[in-house]
Amino acid sequence: MHADKKPLTPARQPNYLVWGIIVAVVIMVSAGIYDGIKRLQTRGRPNMTDYSYANMRGTSRATNAKGEVVSLDSFAGRFLWVDYAAPWCGPCASQARVMKSLEATASRNIVFLTMLTSANKPFQTATKATAASWAGRFGLNPALVVTGGNPSYTIPQHKLFSPLGQTLYHKVGFLSEDQIRSTLVKSMREWQHWRQDNQTADILR
Repeated sequence: MHADKKPLTPARQPNYLVWGIIVAVVIMVSAGIYDGIKRLQTRGRPNMTDYSYANMRGTSRATNAKGEVVSLDSFAGRFLWVDYAAPWCGPCASQARVMKSLEATASRNIVFLTMLTSANKPFQTATKATAASWAGRFGLNPALVVTGGNPSYTIPQHKLFSPLGQTLYHKVGFLSEDQIRSTLVKSMREWQHWRQDNQTADILR
């Protein structure tokens, strides 16, 4: 007797749909991991691509506590730290004392500017008198206390601009003197590295 032969079964065809789904999932996961790594690498680094301030500073005017019309373009070529404040804002008074200390020890390549967003009440227009009162109250340089800030800003608020007009840093809330100094050191160092890299690239072109 011969053993019964088992019927031949056709070769199993690959399930392309399943494999397609698997490949797609792997790609999405890999992309997510890469994006996460990039975010971690760039977290806290200055943004070298935001030139919104540079594009408008040539046409922006403000009145300082001395009654002089100040063009923001006059600060081009130096780092500019702007503290947005108002007399009605409690934390802004503490921030002004920090600005006074920073202003007193500032190097020639950085300017500390206080921009008042309103007067004694929210959305009340700040005037020369408002700026003069604020400068006198905290002993700030009257030439560097100006009106004209956005009245809808949450304050205190801070922005750091590069000599070329990039917005390197933006923060809402009170910052201590140590926090501001450490932010400046880090941002200025990163910007200098970026500048050197770009100058090298220009030479090699």
